Amino acid sequence: MATSYSRWATHQKCGLKYKFAYVDKIKVDRGEPAPAMVRGSRLHDSAEGYVLGTGELDPELSHFAQWLFNLRENYTCHPERKWAYDLEGNACEFDDEQAFLRGIWDLVVEPAEWVEPLDVMEYKTGKIYPDHKKQRYLYGLAGLIHFPEAERVRVRTVYFDKKTFHEESWSREELPTMLNDWKNWVDLMEMENTWIPNPSWLCKYCEFSRNKGGPCKF
Repeated sequence: MATSYSRWATHQKCGLKYKFAYVDKIKVDRGEPAPAMVRGSRLHDSAEGYVLGTGELDPELSHFAQWLFNLRENYTCHPERKWAYDLEGNACEFDDEQAFLRGIWDLVVEPAEWVEPLDVMEYKTGKIYPDHKKQRYLYGLAGLIHFPEAERVRVRTVYFDKKTFHEESWSREELPTMLNDWKNWVDLMEMENTWIPNPSWLCKYCEFSRNKGGPCKF
């Protein structure tokens, strides 16, 4: 089964939650989405539509209007671009049965000339979290795999609410190390069979929590 960043991150936060979701495959009634999730989806959709030229930009994103307009008018943009790669590090289709890791970039921007870096964007609402750094690392790796013309990839986590972004970049020479790192991290996850729980403040948001009628006793 292909792994995604969200699946790996779930395991990092709580092994027991990972077991409930991906090993036991327990179905839960999540009910109506939280207002924060609805708002996040709305802002994502607005940025996507604006870059595609199919919609107006939400007023909440006015801080990013000029930047998004420049991308739309001067570069080749691919919103909601799916990606996947196999165990050998070869690009493949998102639904390929040989896929090892896969995901969806919020926005990919091809440079006018390949002497410039490939740009990958990930939109976020809410807080800035340290684990977003690992997501940038994976999305940069996938960019180097799927765009062999690129000698460098730059990944930006765009924080809508904070009106800022964090960015990092990697060169093609770093690709073997990046591939090896993610293979090792996924291997460690898949060798886990104790499913260690990690009770924390995040439990109040967990669909498997006792307070929500779930199977977790913590």
